[in-house]
Amino acid sequence: MSATTDTDGGTGDETSRKTGRVVFETTPTIKVTLIWFGITVVIGGGILLYLIANPELFGEKQLTDIVFWVIFLLFAAILLRFGIKMFILTRTNYVVTADDIRREYELVYRRHARELPIEKIRGIEFDQSRIQSVLGFGTLSFLAGGTDQSLGFVEFENLKQPHEARNRIRTLIARRADGD
Repeated sequence: MSATTDTDGGTGDETSRKTGRVVFETTPTIKVTLIWFGITVVIGGGILLYLIANPELFGEKQLTDIVFWVIFLLFAAILLRFGIKMFILTRTNYVVTADDIRREYELVYRRHARELPIEKIRGIEFDQSRIQSVLGFGTLSFLAGGTDQSLGFVEFENLKQPHEARNRIRTLIARRADGD
Protein backbone atom coordinates (compact mmCIF):
# COMPACT_ATOMS: atom_id res chain seq x y z
CA MET A 1 0.00 0.00 0.00
CA SER A 2 1.44 3.34 -1.00
CA ALA A 3 1.11 6.53 0.98
CA THR A 4 1.26 8.64 -2.14
CA THR A 5 -1.35 8.65 -4.87
CA ASP A 6 -0.93 10.53 -8.13
CA THR A 7 -3.80 10.94 -10.55
CA ASP A 8 -4.28 13.01 -13.65
CA GLY A 9 -6.53 15.95 -12.92
CA GLY A 10 -8.12 15.64 -16.35
CA THR A 11 -9.59 12.19 -15.78
CA GLY A 12 -11.97 13.20 -13.03
CA ASP A 13 -10.59 10.40 -10.83
CA GLU A 14 -11.46 11.10 -7.18
CA THR A 15 -9.34 8.40 -5.55
CA SER A 16 -8.23 10.79 -2.84
CA ARG A 17 -11.81 11.15 -1.54
CA LYS A 18 -12.69 7.47 -1.44
CA THR A 19 -12.89 6.66 2.25
CA GLY A 20 -14.74 7.71 5.37
CA ARG A 21 -16.68 10.78 6.27
CA VAL A 22 -14.75 14.02 6.53
CA VAL A 23 -14.03 14.93 10.16
CA PHE A 24 -12.51 18.23 9.15
CA GLU A 25 -10.95 19.85 6.14
CA THR A 26 -8.74 22.94 6.09
CA THR A 27 -6.15 24.79 4.04
CA PRO A 28 -2.74 26.12 5.03
CA THR A 29 -1.97 29.81 5.26
CA ILE A 30 0.61 31.56 3.13
CA LYS A 31 1.20 34.32 5.70
CA VAL A 32 4.32 32.71 7.15
CA THR A 33 5.89 32.18 3.72
CA LEU A 34 4.88 35.70 2.71
CA ILE A 35 6.70 37.10 5.74
CA TRP A 36 9.84 35.13 4.84
CA PHE A 37 9.49 36.41 1.25
CA GLY A 38 9.38 39.99 2.58
CA ILE A 39 12.37 39.46 4.87
CA THR A 40 14.33 38.07 1.92
CA VAL A 41 13.41 41.05 -0.28
CA VAL A 42 14.53 43.53 2.39
CA ILE A 43 17.83 41.80 3.21
CA GLY A 44 18.70 40.79 -0.36
CA GLY A 45 17.66 44.15 -1.77
CA GLY A 46 19.71 45.94 0.89
CA ILE A 47 22.82 43.91 0.10
CA LEU A 48 22.42 44.49 -3.64
CA LEU A 49 21.89 48.24 -3.15
CA TYR A 50 24.97 48.39 -0.93
CA LEU A 51 27.05 46.69 -3.64
CA ILE A 52 25.72 49.13 -6.26
CA ALA A 53 26.53 52.11 -4.02
CA ASN A 54 30.07 50.82 -3.31
CA PRO A 55 31.50 49.56 -6.63
CA GLU A 56 35.06 49.46 -5.24
CA LEU A 57 34.05 47.45 -2.15
CA PHE A 58 36.20 44.43 -3.08
CA GLY A 59 39.06 46.49 -4.51
CA GLU A 60 38.12 46.27 -8.17
CA LYS A 61 34.80 47.04 -9.82
CA GLN A 62 34.90 43.75 -11.78
CA LEU A 63 35.17 41.73 -8.57
CA THR A 64 32.28 43.67 -7.02
CA ASP A 65 30.25 43.03 -10.20
CA ILE A 66 30.89 39.29 -9.93
CA VAL A 67 29.82 39.28 -6.27
CA PHE A 68 26.75 41.35 -7.19
CA TRP A 69 25.64 38.85 -9.87
CA VAL A 70 26.27 35.83 -7.65
CA ILE A 71 24.18 37.38 -4.86
CA PHE A 72 21.52 38.50 -7.35
CA LEU A 73 21.17 34.96 -8.77
CA LEU A 74 21.04 33.47 -5.27
CA PHE A 75 18.47 36.09 -4.25
CA ALA A 76 16.36 35.38 -7.35
CA ALA A 77 16.49 31.60 -6.71
CA ILE A 78 15.35 32.05 -3.10
CA LEU A 79 12.48 34.33 -4.15
CA LEU A 80 11.46 31.84 -6.83
CA ARG A 81 11.45 29.05 -4.23
CA PHE A 82 9.21 31.08 -1.89
CA GLY A 83 6.94 31.96 -4.83
CA ILE A 84 6.55 28.31 -5.79
CA LYS A 85 5.91 27.36 -2.16
CA MET A 86 3.16 30.00 -1.87
CA PHE A 87 1.64 28.81 -5.16
CA ILE A 88 1.54 25.20 -3.91
CA LEU A 89 0.18 26.19 -0.49
CA THR A 90 -2.72 28.08 -2.10
CA ARG A 91 -3.70 24.86 -3.87
CA THR A 92 -3.21 22.54 -0.89
CA ASN A 93 -6.00 21.00 1.13
CA TYR A 94 -5.71 19.03 4.38
CA VAL A 95 -8.41 16.41 4.91
CA VAL A 96 -9.04 14.27 7.98
CA THR A 97 -11.61 11.49 7.69
CA ALA A 98 -12.60 8.73 10.05
CA ASP A 99 -10.24 6.42 8.12
CA ASP A 100 -7.24 8.51 7.08
CA ILE A 101 -5.49 11.86 6.89
CA ARG A 102 -4.52 13.41 3.56
CA ARG A 103 -2.55 16.28 2.14
CA GLU A 104 -3.80 17.05 -1.37
CA TYR A 105 -2.87 19.61 -3.97
CA GLU A 106 -3.46 20.22 -7.63
CA LEU A 107 -0.96 21.79 -10.00
CA VAL A 108 -1.53 22.34 -13.70
CA TYR A 109 -3.59 19.26 -14.60
CA ARG A 110 -1.90 17.04 -12.02
CA ARG A 111 -3.27 15.96 -8.65
CA HIS A 112 -1.13 14.74 -5.79
CA ALA A 113 -2.40 13.22 -2.55
CA ARG A 114 -0.41 11.73 0.27
CA GLU A 115 -2.51 9.78 2.72
CA LEU A 116 -1.92 7.87 5.90
CA PRO A 117 -4.48 5.48 7.42
CA ILE A 118 -5.48 6.46 10.97
CA GLU A 119 -4.53 3.03 12.35
CA LYS A 120 -0.96 3.42 11.00
CA ILE A 121 -0.26 6.69 12.82
CA ARG A 122 2.33 6.06 15.53
CA GLY A 123 3.12 9.63 16.48
CA ILE A 124 2.22 13.26 15.95
CA GLU A 125 5.05 15.77 15.80
CA PHE A 126 4.28 19.44 16.45
CA ASP A 127 6.65 22.12 15.20
CA GLN A 128 6.30 25.87 15.42
CA SER A 129 8.86 28.41 14.21
CA ARG A 130 9.12 31.79 15.91
CA ILE A 131 7.07 33.46 13.19
CA GLN A 132 4.45 30.69 13.30
CA SER A 133 4.29 31.03 17.08
CA VAL A 134 3.67 34.78 16.91
CA LEU A 135 0.95 34.33 14.27
CA GLY A 136 -0.66 31.26 15.90
CA PHE A 137 0.19 28.74 13.18
CA GLY A 138 2.11 25.49 13.33
CA THR A 139 3.12 22.34 11.49
CA LEU A 140 1.84 18.87 12.34
CA SER A 141 3.65 15.78 11.08
CA PHE A 142 1.89 12.45 11.35
CA LEU A 143 4.41 9.63 11.59
CA ALA A 144 3.85 6.00 10.69
CA GLY A 145 5.70 3.24 12.46
CA GLY A 146 7.02 0.21 10.73
CA THR A 147 9.95 -1.22 8.86
CA ASP A 148 11.68 -0.26 5.64
CA GLN A 149 8.30 -0.41 3.94
CA SER A 150 6.84 2.22 6.25
CA LEU A 151 4.28 4.64 4.88
CA GLY A 152 6.42 7.53 6.15
CA PHE A 153 4.61 10.65 7.19
CA VAL A 154 2.06 13.26 6.20
CA GLU A 155 2.73 16.88 7.07
CA PHE A 156 0.20 19.68 7.57
CA GLU A 157 2.32 22.82 7.13
CA ASN A 158 1.31 26.33 8.29
CA LEU A 159 -1.87 24.99 9.86
CA LYS A 160 -4.31 27.38 11.50
CA GLN A 161 -5.07 26.41 15.12
CA PRO A 162 -2.61 23.48 15.18
CA HIS A 163 -3.32 22.56 18.82
CA GLU A 164 -7.03 22.14 18.13
CA ALA A 165 -6.33 20.02 15.04
CA ARG A 166 -3.85 17.86 16.98
CA ASN A 167 -6.38 17.29 19.77
CA ARG A 168 -9.14 16.36 17.30
CA ILE A 169 -6.87 13.88 15.55
CA ARG A 170 -5.69 12.39 18.86
CA THR A 171 -9.34 11.87 19.82
CA LEU A 172 -10.00 10.24 16.46
CA ILE A 173 -7.00 7.91 16.91
CA ALA A 174 -8.13 6.98 20.45
CA ARG A 175 -11.67 6.23 19.24
CA ARG A 176 -10.29 4.12 16.41
CA ALA A 177 -8.06 2.20 18.85
CA ASP A 178 -11.05 1.60 21.17
CA GLY A 179 -13.05 0.21 18.25
CA ASP A 180 -15.69 2.98 18.00
